[in-house]
Amino acid sequence: MTKELLTPEAAQRLGVTIGRVNQLIWAGILSAHKLGRDWLVDAESVARYQVNRKPPGRRRKEKE
Repeated sequence: MTKELLTPEAAQRLGVTIGRVNQLIWAGILSAHKLGRDWLVDAESVARYQVNRKPPGRRRKEKE
């Protein structure tokens, strides 16, 4: 059985809001399932997202 996190725990690990975690679930980026009124997020998908995500903000334009 894989470890599962509630959305607030996943948000804290990722350094994002609960709303952003919900967006990632709806987009299929994070694997999760609903249990009652709560979403349980797969901890492995959170770890994969942490490794593969892009840094926040716009890329800086390189000076020539």
